[in-house]
Amino acid sequence: SDSTSFVLVQPSRVPSSTPSISNMPTVTASPTSLVIISIIVNLDWWPDEISLKIITDTWNPKVVFEMNSTEFGAYNGPTQVLLQLELNDGGSYTLQLMDSRCDGLSLSSSFRPVVVYYRGDPVVGSEIASIDSSSFGCEASTTFVVADPLGSPSSAPSAVLTTSIAPYAPIVGSMPVLPPPASQQHNILALRSFLTSNGYTDNAKLDDSSSPQYLAAQSLAESTLDIPTVSSIAVEELVEKWAALVFYFSTNGPTWTVDYITEDPAFICSWNEATMIDSQNEYEYNGFFCDENNRITYVQITDGGLSGTLPTELGLLTNIMFFSIAVNEVNGTIPSELASWSNIEWLELGHNRLTGTIPDWIASLSSLRIFGISNNLMIGSLPSTLSAATSLEGLLLDRNMFVGHISSFYGLTNLALLHADGNALTGTLDSNTLAGLTSLQRLDLSNNHLNGTIPSHFFQLENLTILDLHGNRLDGTMPEIGANTAMDTLALQDNQLVGTIPSSITNLEVLAHLDLSSNLFTGSMPRYLGDLTSLEYLFLANINFSKGRIPLRFAKSTDLRYLSLKNTNRNHEIPTWLGEMDQIILMDLANNRLKQSIPSELGNMASLRYMFLDGNQLTGTIPVELARLNDTLTAATFDNNDLIGDTADLCGSLSSIVTLTSDCYDSSPVDCPCCTKCCNSDNLDCRVDENVYPSDPEWEFQLERPSVLNNRDGLHRLLKQHQESYALLSWPVW
Repeated sequence: SDSTSFVLVQPSRVPSSTPSISNMPTVTASPTSLVIISIIVNLDWWPDEISLKIITDTWNPKVVFEMNSTEFGAYNGPTQVLLQLELNDGGSYTLQLMDSRCDGLSLSSSFRPVVVYYRGDPVVGSEIASIDSSSFGCEASTTFVVADPLGSPSSAPSAVLTTSIAPYAPIVGSMPVLPPPASQQHNILALRSFLTSNGYTDNAKLDDSSSPQYLAAQSLAESTLDIPTVSSIAVEELVEKWAALVFYFSTNGPTWTVDYITEDPAFICSWNEATMIDSQNEYEYNGFFCDENNRITYVQITDGGLSGTLPTELGLLTNIMFFSIAVNEVNGTIPSELASWSNIEWLELGHNRLTGTIPDWIASLSSLRIFGISNNLMIGSLPSTLSAATSLEGLLLDRNMFVGHISSFYGLTNLALLHADGNALTGTLDSNTLAGLTSLQRLDLSNNHLNGTIPSHFFQLENLTILDLHGNRLDGTMPEIGANTAMDTLALQDNQLVGTIPSSITNLEVLAHLDLSSNLFTGSMPRYLGDLTSLEYLFLANINFSKGRIPLRFAKSTDLRYLSLKNTNRNHEIPTWLGEMDQIILMDLANNRLKQSIPSELGNMASLRYMFLDGNQLTGTIPVELARLNDTLTAATFDNNDLIGDTADLCGSLSSIVTLTSDCYDSSPVDCPCCTKCCNSDNLDCRVDENVYPSDPEWEFQLERPSVLNNRDGLHRLLKQHQESYALLSWPVW
């Protein structure tokens, strides 16, 4: 007696309480099973001593094929032997390689990896066995199993052999294309009939061998899925597999950073991966995920190398709840067929190359919570229907070319995140602006064409953490600010604000980022800003304050990382207490009237990467103590001062420096052999490059404009709040 075990794939329906077996369907099979064996042998090593055998174990051990290396030909060096065997019987076979001399010659030096491919029913083009070159000794073998072809098993197994021997060249792509088995041809015809008769596609697309529809049909036909009459395969599940494959080929799936389709296309719910991203067992999930009924509900392929266009067939994924393809190279427009996604809650298409306008039907998606199209090439007016999208909690339209009035946002009373910066939106800010959006957590309307004054009610929103209105045409004075324990970011730079900075700004108890640069404020530089002890980023550049020292009270902000007081009429000396600010990364004191020598204490600023002191009245030498900043200092500017001396010792130590400027022109009092630019008062171009000095570092405390991946912590918080309401197994972490 004998026994064997087998494993069944979970069917598409929920298992019944009493398992049962149905009659097997009739399967049309090929009269033979075709096996491809690829061997790469190095014929520099005694080729006459190497032999290859294929032995069947099913009907007592029997050699069905044997080949000695004397038959390999007269090639020297690596040679590929490609065998195509048509086996008239299924069962277990052994591939055996032997070095009969075995006198110190190891097959590991003679053979490259041996791979066995099988092409037959029901598996097509699968690698079923291989021998790793590291396993070779005097003899190596591997076993593979072939399904029974059509007809009764033969009592005398045999093989029809086609042999190809040639100098080895790496195989590009897959194994040689073979005629499809009979069952596959049947599947193709059945699938074409199903797709065209139900209006999912047309014959013209299925006849075009380069179209995504054709490629998707071929993949499905080659799978273990019978089309579509087998009762265990629901029509809806088949349609979703079809749509997912069309999406895969439309976005050039074979070139994705990770090709998730490593399984039979019938098992789409396994096209995914989970990657741990921190020590708290947080995972990022990419690929296709399904619910308990094997319906696709979650698709995320972020920064995955997608290109091409979004196909209309995506509209067939009617169970989809989460769809994100951010940070790719997808172009074209958003298909109108996505209007059928009645269950969609999260739709993010940001950081691609999409064109066109915002679809009017967005407001009809009653479950939609997050809609993101940031950083694309989209144009047009904000749709009149947008204000009806009341389910929205996050709306990300930033960095496109949209026009229209911000009143389109007024009806979105559930919004927590509104990013509309970097467009050409208009409107006058006043006491009614966004007054009904009491749930706002982040508001970014920067770099638009807004005018008016800053509404005081923005500072009364209990959950608003980020307010960014920079780069507009706002005027008037800043409003008085009451107690506020939520706002940590306030960016109002590049406007036309006047008056003095109110002392009530210190009521922003947790403020970490404050940028008021390039406005028309007057009066003294506010010392009370030093009472904002949580500040990490303070930019007051290009404000015509009255003359004065750098306020001593700023020393209380011990968490400061970025400080810009450029062009603010600062005079007297550079304070020595700055040397105690060991977390500062950027210090910009350029274009003031600072005098006396550069304090040697600045050499204690262990985190300093950017130091800008140009355009002052500094005297003395550049202190050699700055050599302590060897591991951090990237850019330093000392030009347009009254400095003297030799910087050779300093130059020998600052190996990390990229940009260094001073007054080291011919006959100047400064000798700076490592300066990247030598300046004089007539050299107007002697300025630090824009890519070194940031013009708009923004809220993330980056020295470059942040990507969408750095802006998502707010989205992540929203997702965490609602994850229990999503019928998904796992959740993305931004």
